[in-house]
Amino acid sequence: MDNVAHDVMAGKRDPSEIRWIGIYPVVEAWKSDNGFVFYVNGTSTYGWNTSFDAWGFLYSATNPPNPKATDYGYCENVPLHHLTGRWYKLEMAECGA
Repeated sequence: MDNVAHDVMAGKRDPSEIRWIGIYPVVEAWKSDNGFVFYVNGTSTYGWNTSFDAWGFLYSATNPPNPKATDYGYCENVPLHHLTGRWYKLEMAECGA
């Protein structure tokens, strides 16, 4: 995951073309102002929208990341759960929390 995040942030890899990161099937990935974000395919409870109510990961270029940044998902105040180092877990189901 670190290698992918570094490559995307350095402009060496197009996040829109990423389909897998390690064991995770990626539904969507993008470079944010603060780092790199990707959502994991198959974690949505809504068949019509695979990224809504899904979970994903954020690599933060700065620690700690801005917890109110809107470029982590589709709503404001997406909760960030620290995993390790500069990696955080995001859960769209918790939007607005």
